[in-house]
Amino acid sequence: HLKLKRLDLIGRGGAQVVLALTRLHPDIAGGVVLVNPDPPTRERAESRGLLTGVKNAFVRHPEGIEALTRLFVTHLSQGHFERMMTRSVADSPPDAAFMRDPRNLADYARGYRLFLTGRIAGYVDEQIAMTRWSSPPRPDAASWRVLMGAHDVLHDPAESQRFWSDILPETHIETLGDAGRFLIMSHADHVAEALLKSIRR
Repeated sequence: HLKLKRLDLIGRGGAQVVLALTRLHPDIAGGVVLVNPDPPTRERAESRGLLTGVKNAFVRHPEGIEALTRLFVTHLSQGHFERMMTRSVADSPPDAAFMRDPRNLADYARGYRLFLTGRIAGYVDEQIAMTRWSSPPRPDAASWRVLMGAHDVLHDPAESQRFWSDILPETHIETLGDAGRFLIMSHADHVAEALLKSIRR
C-alpha cells in the first residue's frame, strides 16, 4: 500500500509477524533481526516470575484472556505500572537495573497507553493464537540475526533457542549474557549492529 519495495525489519518478541510478512512477500525484507522471539505459549511447570504466571494462565484458560487483560488495564489506570514492572523483572538483574532509571520505565509505559482506550480485541486474539502457533522450517532466513537475553524472565533462553533453531536452521542466533527481556532497549546499539550484519551478508 505504501509502495515500499524493501524494508529492514526488527521484530521484538512477536517474530511471528515477521515470519508471516516475509512468507507472503518474500522479496520485501532487507535486513532482519528478531529480538527475544517468543515461542508458542506453553504452560511451564517452573515459574519464572509474574509474567510466566500470566502466560500459564493464558494457556490453561484462553477463554479468560480478555478478563485477565481488562484486570491488567485496571491496574494500569490506577497508577500501579511501576510496582507491576518491578515485580515482573525482579528475577532478571539486567532488566531490574535498566528499569530503575525512571526514563526507561516511562518510555516502556508509553507503549501500554493504548490499552487504556479499552480496545484490547487485537491483543486477546494474538494471545489466543500464540497458544497454538507453529511454523515450518525457514531455511531462506540465513542472513537473518536472532538476539536473545540470557536473563529473559518470560521464556527460558535455552528452550527458546532450541525452538527457533528448528524453525530457522540457517540463522545465526546469539545469546547476550548481560541482557534480559528488554534487550531491545538496553542493548539498542547491539541490535543496530546485528541489523547491519544481516544487510551486508
